[in-house]
Amino acid sequence: MRGKVAIRVLGALLASVGVLVAPGPMGAQASSETNVVTQWNRTLLSALATAGTPPPAAIRIGAIVQAAVFDAVNGIEPHYTAIHVAPAAP
Repeated sequence: MRGKVAIRVLGALLASVGVLVAPGPMGAQASSETNVVTQWNRTLLSALATAGTPPPAAIRIGAIVQAAVFDAVNGIEPHYTAIHVAPAAP
């Protein structure tokens, strides 16, 4: 029961920041308006669903991926302090 609640909380959190996309094949949902962050999220959700990852692990993996996505995007045009990786490139 706690696992289902945890997944719902993660889903609500991701949805609240506008990054949650239903899992599915990337090619089927890709369009000219699709950005890389949305593709990373779609890939994450698809991989978690395919692997049948239990909720506690899925939440941790999701958090790690989101931190990596944030650092990658912020590294392109830095506006915020990096979470894990300080950009070394100019």
